[in-house]
Amino acid sequence: MRKKTYITIIIVFVTNLVISQPVLTNLQDNPVLIKYNKTHKLIKIKNTTDTLTLPVFDDFAKQGIYPDSSIWLDMSVYINNTSGENPPSIGVATFDALDSIGHLYDNAGPNKFIADKLTSKPINLDYLPSDSIYLSFYYQARGFTGNAPEAGDSLVLEFKTPQTEWTHIWVAIFDSTFDFKKVMIPITDTTFLKKGFQFRFYNYASIGGSYLPSWSFNSDYWNLDFVNLNKNRSYLDTINDLTFIYKFDNLLKTYTAIPWTHFNYDNSYDKKQINIHYKNLGYDTINCTRFFTRDNYADASPKLINNFGTDNVLPFSEQNETINYTNNTFENYNLIDSADWHIKLYLKTDTISARKIYRWNDTITYCQHFYNYYAYDDGTAENGYGISGTGTSSAMIAYKFNTIMPDTLRAFQIFFNRTRNDYTETIPIYLTVWDNLNGKPNNIIYQQSTTTPIFKDSIYEFVNYKLDNPIFIQDTFFIGWQKTTEDLINIGFDNNNDTKEKLFYNISGAWIQSTFKGSLMLRPVFGKILPAGINKTKKLKNVKIYPNPVNNFINISYADYSSNDDVIIYNNLGAITYKSKIKSQIDLSNISQGIYFLKIVSNKKIIATKKIIIIH
Repeated sequence: MRKKTYITIIIVFVTNLVISQPVLTNLQDNPVLIKYNKTHKLIKIKNTTDTLTLPVFDDFAKQGIYPDSSIWLDMSVYINNTSGENPPSIGVATFDALDSIGHLYDNAGPNKFIADKLTSKPINLDYLPSDSIYLSFYYQARGFTGNAPEAGDSLVLEFKTPQTEWTHIWVAIFDSTFDFKKVMIPITDTTFLKKGFQFRFYNYASIGGSYLPSWSFNSDYWNLDFVNLNKNRSYLDTINDLTFIYKFDNLLKTYTAIPWTHFNYDNSYDKKQINIHYKNLGYDTINCTRFFTRDNYADASPKLINNFGTDNVLPFSEQNETINYTNNTFENYNLIDSADWHIKLYLKTDTISARKIYRWNDTITYCQHFYNYYAYDDGTAENGYGISGTGTSSAMIAYKFNTIMPDTLRAFQIFFNRTRNDYTETIPIYLTVWDNLNGKPNNIIYQQSTTTPIFKDSIYEFVNYKLDNPIFIQDTFFIGWQKTTEDLINIGFDNNNDTKEKLFYNISGAWIQSTFKGSLMLRPVFGKILPAGINKTKKLKNVKIYPNPVNNFINISYADYSSNDDVIIYNNLGAITYKSKIKSQIDLSNISQGIYFLKIVSNKKIIATKKIIIIH
């Protein structure tokens, strides 16, 4: 998913020197968009004379990282479910200083410039002023731990018809409050009540940075949600809808991922509870039933369905509830090395037509992976973390883990953030392992030199740094690195899971606990001798899946082909979009275009995984 990057920076300049300390930075680009556009041609939507009819509505909760092409003409804003802080509904459109392929705009600089745009398709607005047409939306400056717009940065709304040029209608400028604010704009001017009416949002942005070549960052975030253009409305108008507002919380204790063999050794790390966050946006009390389902990707039928009972949600109220259950969330299906689980939480409400049209925002999904590593992070970076300043050329960062069972540490998985011109790609660091003394790093028990950051173009791809001499580990240990220069080594930092009590830094000989809330994107890898990439269950060789990109049909062939094998396709959010017995040719014409993952399952074991791109 494209995740817009945020910033919480503590920098003190004294005679042009940066005081030595840990810092959080913004990302310099968007790895998800960059990866997508290397493997997928971005479709340019043409402005046509075809018109939309009322209502025109988007809450940005549907699947995809780009705006819905049936409504919008531009592709530069980022659609995501993590940037908004307490949004009206899950999913927002984020405006910032990055273009549609994830890079800073060419004209980006310290002075304000027009950055992202979101332009509607032409709309039939051939109505009378008495039809009481309103355009409403919610907007937010900054967002979840994001970088706030500065003086001069703004979010702008304009109108246009075939007979007029773009006309300024509304603007939001920076203020000190960061809640979502609702805007209701009546359209009574007959200048705009025309067939072919359009509206657009765009933002003015400016970027930040410093004299250090390893620093640069995206900035000036605005989030947009619940855009609604319709007739017969008033200032008090709202939408009767029950919607999730946040994504899944972690389903494991302590970690977001555990080696499958370790989890089987001690499955008490199954949290057996789920947090539910949803909101009633309307005037009516809504009765809903909460359901939780879990599928193993290697099995064709659901193995767990929980009914969490009903809830009467009062008007304009928010429900935050932790539900405990007794069933085992994850079970052993003789998957020796790895396991993937598809989790779905959904709300079943009444069949009132006013609520039926928004069904996409009352379902959230999650994919729980068990491979060969421990992780605290959720796989996406909101920030970068490192140590900056003078006197930090030998500074160290250490991250605390505890093995469920004794095992061999084989590698580190690290997600390094890119810096402008990949400046840090040639800077060596020492991969380091420490033992534990009273909860802090103690003696160095392993150190490996001449490691340099390697950058991957997908936020879902960490780099495996294999240890030259794997070491046996049990109980508590620390992994991290030691710097060799004063440059900022920028590693991914996840704001959504707070493990600051496990993160330590050492600049002048003493270990100090980090104060930044979040998780470092650094993982220890255990188990058998590693092949290239992530170690999963036995893989098939010479798997042929073609054509790729896929238009309507995809062909599959491999040695030992069996009609009893299953094929499962899921999207980048972990939701299953296709399941069936294997066929030599599969019709995918009913699946929306985008990036998906195809798994071949034999005897409840995943034997092949391929990324596919669907275009129609």
